[in-house]
Amino acid sequence: AEGIDLAAYTTLESAADLDDLRAALGVAQLDLWGISYGTHLALAALKHFPTSFRRAVLVSPEGLDHSVKSPLATDAFFQRVQASINSDSAARRLYPDVPAMIRRVVARAAAAPVTVRVAIGADSTDIVMGPFELQRIAADRLADPPAIAGVLALFARADRGDLSGFGERAQRRTGEPIFLDPMPLGMDAASGVSASRRARVLAEAPAALLGDALGWPVLHSGEALADLDLGEAFRAPFRSDHRVMIVSGTLDGRTYPEEHEDIASSFRAPVFLRVVNGGHNTVLSSPDVQARLKAFFATGNASDAPVSLPAPRWVSP
Repeated sequence: AEGIDLAAYTTLESAADLDDLRAALGVAQLDLWGISYGTHLALAALKHFPTSFRRAVLVSPEGLDHSVKSPLATDAFFQRVQASINSDSAARRLYPDVPAMIRRVVARAAAAPVTVRVAIGADSTDIVMGPFELQRIAADRLADPPAIAGVLALFARADRGDLSGFGERAQRRTGEPIFLDPMPLGMDAASGVSASRRARVLAEAPAALLGDALGWPVLHSGEALADLDLGEAFRAPFRSDHRVMIVSGTLDGRTYPEEHEDIASSFRAPVFLRVVNGGHNTVLSSPDVQARLKAFFATGNASDAPVSLPAPRWVSP
């Protein structure tokens, strides 16, 4: 209605912008440093404009066909969270079986959705919380251990019959039930999902802890956004001789180590840096990781010896 073409909001358009930036700077090649979606853009740039870029650091990367997450990879992530919890006696007492707790809460909401009254400004409204609402709220908050701890606390409250915490996080200031920003919506819809990955996700989802909630909204938009899709050629695997460094956190709840390894297989000799206890963003908090990024950009190489961050605190003092 405002005359803005949503088809301009695609990763391929942004990769072309990077190449134009390189030309405007008058340099033969650029180095790229991205985190999360920035790595998705970097991979598109390396694939579609291969001579315009030299080196890339990909932190918590998202592959070209990874916009929709694997439900079973999410389940494996929760197992890693449980293993970390088990190393802390206080946390283990509170969360003896995280997957079982999530399944109980989701099953109850499926059997009998709960109406939660929440405040919106000076007013209040009722929000119905079914399984998908709970799964979506959790899926949005899994990036780093501090936020993951908050999700665990929400499920623990819900397991005791109190879903008000989920209700508070479902509300919008305007009272609108759904709000979508055009830029991330356009980007995700354009990157889309391959037919094979869609089939895999839909097959995994029914038995998975968070179902297909991490695929919102790409999996749920039907034909509404189909004209934005860049197609299978955009997502198809590629091989590259570019020098890349991949930084992967073991407790990354938004992109997963298994998929980081899949991305690494596209490159001839990647530096793969594993950060134990690292989350999606917290991997960069380590001075050692920062030093290795600098070394990589300076020389094209860096140590791939694992780095460890302090164990997360899953229970508040």
